Amino acid sequence: MSDKPEQRKSLVTTMPAILTGAAALIAAITTSVVNLRGDKDEDASLAAPTTQLAATASAKHVAGNPDHLQLRVARIAVHSDGTAGTTDWRFAVEVADEPRFAFEQDRLTDEGGRNIAVPTHDPTDVVLKPDRPLKLVVKGWKRSRLHAASPVPDAIGEGRILVDGHIDPIPVNAGAPDDGAFTFYFVADDGKGAKPASGGGSR
Repeated sequence: MSDKPEQRKSLVTTMPAILTGAAALIAAITTSVVNLRGDKDEDASLAAPTTQLAATASAKHVAGNPDHLQLRVARIAVHSDGTAGTTDWRFAVEVADEPRFAFEQDRLTDEGGRNIAVPTHDPTDVVLKPDRPLKLVVKGWKRSRLHAASPVPDAIGEGRILVDGHIDPIPVNAGAPDDGAFTFYFVADDGKGAKPASGGGSR
């Protein structure tokens, strides 16, 4: 029984040291946890703007990515072939003031039931602009032994390729209606018949 006071004294003496050590351990653990969370939060805060910028850039890239289409003449309606009989013509097509293709269309006639021509020519690639239509110009020259070739076309017409790929029929006319009058119908698609999604562009 005589050793109990000494044991109590030893316990009382060492208890503050034990409590102090435990408190220091808890503080160290707490600091480590806070630091780890802080690092994660900091990493997240740093990564968030980067991710957001990347997503914004990607969205702009997708939105600004022009559509690549193939342009061709689907058919020509002949209102006046330009002579008393059939007439041979050569046509050239320009997109945004750039020559793209030319083709010859022989024996055109404005006779009813025979006045629709379907040209055969290679299509040309066009890149739609997301912010503006593309100018489309058709020039035509008569071809005959009595009609010398000239840099100035005998007939001309102008239209637009809209931002959604739509093209209205384009009248192509000579100075006088009897010298040549046509309507050109164009098609712009992916080469497989699929047109781009409408962008709601102004016509």
